[in-house]
Amino acid sequence: MSKPEIVDVINEVEDLKEIDNRLSALIEGLRGLEYDFGFHVKAVFPSDKMPQYRHSIQYRLFSARFHIRLLYRHISEVQIKHQKFVDQRSFFPLYEIHLERDKREASALFDSIVFHLYSSFDYLGSIIFNVLTKHQDTKN
Repeated sequence: MSKPEIVDVINEVEDLKEIDNRLSALIEGLRGLEYDFGFHVKAVFPSDKMPQYRHSIQYRLFSARFHIRLLYRHISEVQIKHQKFVDQRSFFPLYEIHLERDKREASALFDSIVFHLYSSFDYLGSIIFNVLTKHQDTKN
């Protein structure tokens, strides 16, 4: 069985800039979709839900971006803290307690990122459903 490939962050600033660019492009694309197809979307959307869905998606993408930045910061702080343990040669039990807590905190941030991104797709699915489904309160 081969070892899994470990992807390491080589340039944090560039990675975060790329994440920001991609998430901003998604938000702008969604805004453009609403403006370009607003007339058509309003014709099929019940109770004008498109702005509500757009706002929800923007919030989820903003939250995901915020938690990604927190995760990067957390990992950097953990590396510095654990290097101090190594330098001071103070390992047990303090080191293990900190390591377990730091792993749980990183896992919680990662779970939050996954939740917000998944939730964005859920809202997008609602948009697609509403566009493709005929409603009683619409003309078409």
